[in-house]
Parts: sequence; C-alpha cells; structure tokens
Amino acid sequence: MLKVRTKLIVLTLVPMVAVCCIAALALGSLMSVSSTATRLTEERLSPILHLNQIASEYTGNVVDLAHKTRGQMLLWSEAETQLAAARRAIERGWDLYLQGELGASERDLLARYPEAIDQAADVMAQLQGFIQQQSGYAMGNFIDLELYSQMDPVLALIDALVGVQNDMARAGAARASSVAADAGQLLLVAVLVLLLAVIGLAWWLNQGITRPMDRMLAVISNIQGSKNLTLKVGLESRDEFGEMGRHFDSMMAELSELIAESQAVERQLITAATTLLQVSEANQQQSGQQNGEIQQMVRGVEQVQASAEVVLHNAQVAEDVSQEAQLRAQQGDQKVQDSIATIEDLVAVIKSATDDMLGLKEHSEQIGKVLDVIKAIAEQTNLLALNAAIEAARAGASPWLPMKCGSWPAVPRCLPARFK
Repeated sequence: MLKVRTKLIVLTLVPMVAVCCIAALALGSLMSVSSTATRLTEERLSPILHLNQIASEYTGNVVDLAHKTRGQMLLWSEAETQLAAARRAIERGWDLYLQGELGASERDLLARYPEAIDQAADVMAQLQGFIQQQSGYAMGNFIDLELYSQMDPVLALIDALVGVQNDMARAGAARASSVAADAGQLLLVAVLVLLLAVIGLAWWLNQGITRPMDRMLAVISNIQGSKNLTLKVGLESRDEFGEMGRHFDSMMAELSELIAESQAVERQLITAATTLLQVSEANQQQSGQQNGEIQQMVRGVEQVQASAEVVLHNAQVAEDVSQEAQLRAQQGDQKVQDSIATIEDLVAVIKSATDDMLGLKEHSEQIGKVLDVIKAIAEQTNLLALNAAIEAARAGASPWLPMKCGSWPAVPRCLPARFK
C-alpha cells in the first residue's frame, strides 16, 4: 500500500512523465516527417534542379548563344568559350542526374528517347565547328533549318523527366502527408492513452485519499451524534490514513477506559458520600442522644448538688441541735456524754459526706468526656448521700432528739421534729 506522500509524488510525476513521453513522441514524429521531407528533397528536388539547369543551359547557352553569334552580338572567341562552358555544364548535369536513383518511369523515358542527348551533343559540336570556322552563313542556315528540330527531342525529354519528378514529388508529398497524419494519429492516440492513464491514476489516488477521509469523518460524526465511544474507524491500509485511523481507535479506546474509570470513581465517591452522610446523620443522632444524656446527667448533678446543699443544711441544723443538746447535757452528765459522742459521730459523717460531695462536683465537670465514669460517680454519690442520710437518721434517732424523715428519691432529709 502506497503512502499518501508517495501517491502525491506519483500524481505529480506521472503527468510530467506523460508530457515528456508526448513531447518525445511528437519530436520523433516531427523528426520522421522532417526526415521524409529531407529525403524527398534529396530524391526529387535535386534531380529537378539538375534537369532545370540542363534545360537552362540548352536554351540559354546553346540556342541563345547561336542566335547571338549569328547576329554578331558576340565575338567568335567569346562564343566558343561560352559554348565550351555550356557543354561542360550540360555533361556534368547529365552525369549528376544519371548517377542518382532513377525510377522506372525515368528509365522508360530515357529508353524511349535514346538518341535525344546524343543528338543535342551533335548540335553543340556542329555549332562549335561553325564558330571555329567563323562561318556565319552556314550557322544561319543550320539554325533556321536543323537547330530546333534537333534540340526539341532533348527538351521534350527534359520536360517529361521534370514531369515525372513532379509526379514522384507529389507522390512523395502524399507519403509525407500520410506519415505526418499517421504520426499525428499516433500522437493523438498516445495523448488519449496517457490522458486516460493520468485520469485513472488521479481517480485511484483520489479514492485512496477521499475514501478513508470520508470514513473517518463519518465515524467522528457518529461518535458526536450518538456519544458512543466504542465506534471504530477500522482502516486496514498501511498509509498515513491507516495509521491515523489506528491511532484514533487507540485514543478512543483509552478515552473510553478513562471515562469508565472516572464513572467507577464517581460511583465510589457517591457511595462514600452516601455512607458519610449516613455516618454524619448517625453521629448527629448520637450527638443528640449524648446531648440528652449529658443534660440528664447535668440534671442529676444538679440534684446531687441540691442534695449536698440539703445535707450541708442538715449538718448546720444538726450542729445547732448539738449545741442545744450540749446545753441540755449540762443537766445530766450521762446524757451529755452520750449526746457529745453522738454529735461527734454525726460531725464525722457530715465531714465525710461533705468531702464526697466536693469530689462528686469535681467529677461532674468531666462528665462530657467519660459518661460511664460520671454515671458510676453519680451512683456512688447517691449511695454516699444515702449513707449520709442513714447516718444522719441514725444520729437523729437519739432519745434526746426525736426526728421526722422525708421521702426518696429526693435527697433524704431527717430533721428533728422541733426544727421542722
């Protein structure tokens, strides 16, 4: 398979080669016609020139010379010199003519008039004799009676030979015309053949270029219209269009894979975003739940703090009661000693409960970090408050201090009946 560059080079070179071939053929035809014309010139024009020169010598330098000499227009010596030159020219002309290629018609004419040339030579010999004798009267009689009758055969022969040469020249011209026509027809046929070859080559090259181009444009238009990236050009040629089609198919395959990977990543991102949204909603719900639990624990801490305040108040009341008990204990040693012991025990319990309340307050500040610890501290605080209440109740159960207890789950309060 030729490359597109090679096709373009071929498309450029072939017309040039065709033009060169046509020019060579035309030059050959012209050379053939020229050769034919040259040959005709050599074959026919030279003999005609020789015959015309011979006829001119007969009429101009023989017959006219005789009349001029008779009329004493020339000296005898001049007439003799000119006649000798004419005889030599005529002999040379006949020798040149007869040495050439004579045709059958020419040979027939020469055979028909075998004595015409010799008779003309005798005429010139007789004239030369008259000139040498310087006999004007005898020359005059010869001119009047015998010159023309003896010169007519050779002049008729020359005219007949010239006519044959003209006929042969016309035949040669016809042959030259035929050769030229044949050369023209051959040239025309060659031009038509080369033109058809160039047209066929141009069509073949055009198909080799436009067909893959149209295929690629159709595939690109289909891809643009249908958004189908799996369409292929499918060019199997080994030229630039084939390579372009294969690179285009490879590019579209890679682009399709890249889009598929992008879609997969997009789906993964959508899944991850959905999961993150669900986790966020769960975290939000858990945060709300934790916030509720924290608020509930805060309320529990507030209740614990209120219970601690009640306990502290109860401790203050107990201290007041102990002071009153001390006053009453002064009335009796044994009762005073029992009351003091009871008060001291109550003070120890109250101090322990106070310390526990303070620790519970510190733990309540960290309740947002560890819920389970806060709940455990709350339960422990409730237990400690319960124990403190129980101890306070025990302290208030003395025969000296009659008590009346409150209800649970509020902070248990056991106050002496007299302070209620």
